[in-house]
Amino acid sequence: MKKLMLVLSNISFSSTSVSFAISKAEKEGYELIVIFVLDEEIPESVSSLLMYIGFLGPKPTDDLKKTILEEYKKRAYSELERVEKLVKEKNIPMKKILREGRFVDEVIKVQEEENVDFVVTSRPQSPLLSQILSSYNLKELKNNLGEKLIIIEE
Repeated sequence: MKKLMLVLSNISFSSTSVSFAISKAEKEGYELIVIFVLDEEIPESVSSLLMYIGFLGPKPTDDLKKTILEEYKKRAYSELERVEKLVKEKNIPMKKILREGRFVDEVIKVQEEENVDFVVTSRPQSPLLSQILSSYNLKELKNNLGEKLIIIEE
């Protein structure tokens, strides 16, 4: 069976990309692989920035990293469940995957492991956030996936 992978993260989540992937999977007979990448740079970047500007010391910074990661995981599970409900309504075969690590690396690993034909993601709505998080690099992803990558613009 052909496979289409929908990539979600806290900075690449868009209802447009979800709708596009579900519609394409339904119309063209794809199994939908939905992956949420918990980008390891987000908790680190936020807490490091606050420590750098002197807002927090080392202990509160570590606590903040843990808190951000816990909230991040809750949101990931919630979003995966929400997408799963939409997919089930259409009777599309689906697999959910939650990964933690560098965004581009995890997307490429899952694409290879699952032998995915196309990968759908969206451009972050905040260019500043994508500049801060070097692991969320759509150019690098495009260089690795080529024509298999579909980037949804909001």
